[in-house]
Amino acid sequence: FALSCMLEQLLTEAATPAARGGRSLGLPACREAATTVLRVIADFGRPDRAARAGALDAGLTFLYPGTQPPAAAIDHWQQALQTALKRLDRLNPAGRRRLIEAAILTIRHDGHVSVAQAELLRAVCAMLHAPMPPLRPAGEHPSPAATAQQ
Repeated sequence: FALSCMLEQLLTEAATPAARGGRSLGLPACREAATTVLRVIADFGRPDRAARAGALDAGLTFLYPGTQPPAAAIDHWQQALQTALKRLDRLNPAGRRRLIEAAILTIRHDGHVSVAQAELLRAVCAMLHAPMPPLRPAGEHPSPAATAQQ
């Protein structure tokens, strides 16, 4: 799924470079799309409903303080995620950074980073034209060598 989305985006942008332009949006204008991304990320790697809800709440609270997570599940996550990412491609740089930070909080909520979640975050970052941040389990700090390289 992630590869096909990124490939479609690259081909579309190569065929019509001017199509990527447009007005930059802030997080308030992208609330539904951002919530969709966080919900899909929260659902990956968590079989327990309460764990998914807690992870989504962690990301949404960071991104939109005081927001209650939507109760409805996403039926067709691939289509919903692709639609959300197309909208979020117009998100301003500060909003992109906050969304990625919220996604990381969502992923790390249970202290475990699954391969599926990391790859999903990689796809989200690629679709948003943003660098992939390093993912570490909650509480793990970078080694002095890794810090020196940054």
